[in-house]
Amino acid sequence: MSGFVLGGVFINSELTVTQQIAKRFIRLYIPVFFSLIFSAVLIYNFRDIRLSFQAVSISGWARSLYNVSDLFSYSFFGEIFFNSMIIGYKNGTVLDTMRLSTPGLLPLTSGLNPPLWTIHTEFWGSLLVLGVAQLYRRVSRRTFWSVFALLLYLTGVGFYSLFLIGLATYIHRDRLLDSRRGMATTIIGLLLLAAGIYIPSCVSSAPFNWLQDRFRSFVWMQAFAGVQIQKELGAVLILAGIILLPGLRRFLSTPFAVWLGKISFGLYLTHFPLLFTVGVGTFVVAQPHMGYLAAALLATGVGTAVSLPAAILFHRFVDQPAIYLSRKAKLKRSAVVLDSPAKSTATP
Repeated sequence: MSGFVLGGVFINSELTVTQQIAKRFIRLYIPVFFSLIFSAVLIYNFRDIRLSFQAVSISGWARSLYNVSDLFSYSFFGEIFFNSMIIGYKNGTVLDTMRLSTPGLLPLTSGLNPPLWTIHTEFWGSLLVLGVAQLYRRVSRRTFWSVFALLLYLTGVGFYSLFLIGLATYIHRDRLLDSRRGMATTIIGLLLLAAGIYIPSCVSSAPFNWLQDRFRSFVWMQAFAGVQIQKELGAVLILAGIILLPGLRRFLSTPFAVWLGKISFGLYLTHFPLLFTVGVGTFVVAQPHMGYLAAALLATGVGTAVSLPAAILFHRFVDQPAIYLSRKAKLKRSAVVLDSPAKSTATP
């Protein structure tokens, strides 16, 4: 989806390359910065509860997260300024997908907000889309699609191939989004949507592990595991289903759906630290009285209940100002300018 949205922005923008990079950086980094501060405050105030949770939890995955030994240490500032968006985390960085060694990176299990590894992917994927969009504006279509095919090969089965697929979808949007289709197209769209939901959630990842082993020998960027390929396929199928279903697209454009979309970024950045502090605190207090399962369900409910207002506040006081500042970002026009004679031919 990011490749689709950003493709339209970058192809049609009159800003310089430097300006667009600056705008994207500001747009993403301000929310990332404040989400880390928010997480640090929560972890500091719930540090004793966290230790109690590790003693009673039967989830190895949950116990492995938030292993922060010294909150305000060198790693804290390193995560805020480098790991969270620029460099990434160990086993969660663009360098891993390129088969480069990353021995000195902060482990994801020691991060203040583990989902931020995806923002790292989003930032570098944005720059990939920006570069390809400039190529689209400057060269012939034959040359562009030849280079695009090469880039799709190089990005292989890593997350960055999805950015390219999104960009290609934007370029051909007029044909793909044509609502003058019959029942057969609707049925295909529903089947694609159902498959996109079913495959990542219900199908075994064993076939995708096999695919990962096959791809390993001839593509550059790799998936972290077969399950990543599985989820990537699900994402592509869901996007394809939405494209073929005009009614669903109209529903996703309703005011309520748009509102959910607006607060979703804040929800994404705040839900994890809330679940592992407020949610965990609820579990530790309730577990001796209610039993493990009931306490886990209560903790999930409480964590969810506090996440929604937190997301609304985060959107109002962090995300919206970040969007405003990114739009106001201006740099000297001495940077490389996007305008080119190829602009007039920027059609599929």
